[in-house]
Amino acid sequence: MPSNVLYPSGSENLLKGNFHFCSYSGGAASSSYAALISSSYTYSAAHEFYSEISAHSCSAAMALGSVTCATGTLDAADSTFSSVPAGQTVQHLVIFQSSSAASTDWLLAHFDTGSSGGINITTNGGDITITWNASGILALSGGC
Repeated sequence: MPSNVLYPSGSENLLKGNFHFCSYSGGAASSSYAALISSSYTYSAAHEFYSEISAHSCSAAMALGSVTCATGTLDAADSTFSSVPAGQTVQHLVIFQSSSAASTDWLLAHFDTGSSGGINITTNGGDITITWNASGILALSGGC
């Protein structure tokens, strides 16, 4: 079972330049989203598009706000999912980039651990706020 990982296709799309989280010299940023995913989902490295997992979503996906891209780090404002329907168990969070067709909304990142261990939120009809790490949502780092 993975922890906080990039989907392999997400890594590939990053390298191909298909993700545009922030404005760039060739144009504007694309819409990026976070989605709360239920315990019925099983991570698969073969998943490429949000449409492959959207049936496991606990609420509508939420656009990331105030997205920044600096020094190899993706960050955004904290995300609040309003009135998440009761009776579900959230155990995953995914980040994806929306395109012109739902069938090509590329998955980027999968999270299933939080600051106190695994994500395990029982919904009650209230809001769920995701407080992103102060260091950012994800960072591209490493050496050559």
